[in-house]
Amino acid sequence: MRRRRTTFAIPAFLAITSLVALIVGLLGDGVIDFICWIGIALPLAAIGLSIDGSRRSKHAGANRR
Repeated sequence: MRRRRTTFAIPAFLAITSLVALIVGLLGDGVIDFICWIGIALPLAAIGLSIDGSRRSKHAGANRR
């Protein structure tokens, strides 16, 4: 059960952050819009970092041979 919590912790955090950013973006104006864009872009940044990390680990494994 503990493994399931740790597996879904980051995706749940990203989903909640995106949802809150969307709602606040609809209600706020000005500087709040910029903050909401950051909240909405957070999942895309996480995906990019994940892809970059997997590529680096593959290259590191290839260099060890």
